[in-house]
Amino acid sequence: LVGDARAQVLEIVVMPGLNNSAKALMPFVALGVGGLVPFVALSREGQRLLPHEVWLAPLRELMGRPSLNATELQVTYGAAILAFLGGPHWGFAIRGRLTTLQLLWGVTPPLIAWPAASTPAPASLDLLSFGLGASLLVDAAFSLVKLVPWQYLLLRSPLTIVAAWALQSNKQKDHSARWSLREILQ
Repeated sequence: LVGDARAQVLEIVVMPGLNNSAKALMPFVALGVGGLVPFVALSREGQRLLPHEVWLAPLRELMGRPSLNATELQVTYGAAILAFLGGPHWGFAIRGRLTTLQLLWGVTPPLIAWPAASTPAPASLDLLSFGLGASLLVDAAFSLVKLVPWQYLLLRSPLTIVAAWALQSNKQKDHSARWSLREILQ
């Protein structure tokens, strides 16, 4: 009965007409897009559109950091996300053919993220963007030899592009010299 109710909820909530494998990916897509919210909200464009001072002031007070800014928060979040990207490789390796290369790569993103978290912008933004891009390239290589499911790569690609755009947007000092995600993709 519980399984039937779950299937009915999925049919109503998750886009009707999708096949079962597409429906199975929906939670991953939703969580991935949700993970982009801090990147985009803390991007240069997000800082321009959202009232950051309203929520930064109490956070500064709470943390005892009067100079805390949105870019520092974005770098910290970016470092956490980059560090996370090594973890799935351990899971893939344990679940399938165990490869030393995957286990080694599994610890590499945290080793890139760690110094980035302590490096001032703009170098931290570049290091995190590099780490996200390198991680995507490694995922693509592992996908080609069937060590990573192609669906993982399909999900990671747009997420990485948006996250790197958001990080790079904070390198601009002049708000009038903005560029958009659409311009990058063209």
